[in-house]
Amino acid sequence: MTTIKIPFTKKSIRQIPAKDLNAGTKGVELEVQTNFLVSQICSIDKAVGNPTDGSFEKISFVFKDDAEKAYYDALLDSKSQNFELIFDKDKVFLMVFGFGNFIDKTKPEVQVSPGHKSMVVFFESKFTGIITLESKDSKDDKDNKKPEDKKPEDKKDSTP
Repeated sequence: MTTIKIPFTKKSIRQIPAKDLNAGTKGVELEVQTNFLVSQICSIDKAVGNPTDGSFEKISFVFKDDAEKAYYDALLDSKSQNFELIFDKDKVFLMVFGFGNFIDKTKPEVQVSPGHKSMVVFFESKFTGIITLESKDSKDDKDNKKPEDKKPEDKKDSTP
């Protein structure tokens, strides 16, 4: 079991136009700052074009059918700048461009492009919880949890 933890700071964000996505999906592309190297997640020695190692510069997130809506909302929140992307490398389909890969649709997909120092993470409701995204801006941990993970006393009561 290899847990990958990628801390990053959001430098800029843009919503991916609907015309560039499959129906029923929405996405965001972030320019990021991180010390996490591409070589820490995949081998770049044999990648096509012999890319040089370096930190990830872009991370895109694609959300199918409103999967992980709390993550999508957190990324769009202008107050949230620092995040940590966490997943177990054995529980995701890691698609590395420049390598021949067997496509495994039984796992959530994470695409890595070593030459562009970029990554695309796909969220689908059938894979909820395998890939997590935590905001690191708030010292109050209960704000980092998805609404369904909060304890009843953490939820606001809307009854008068």
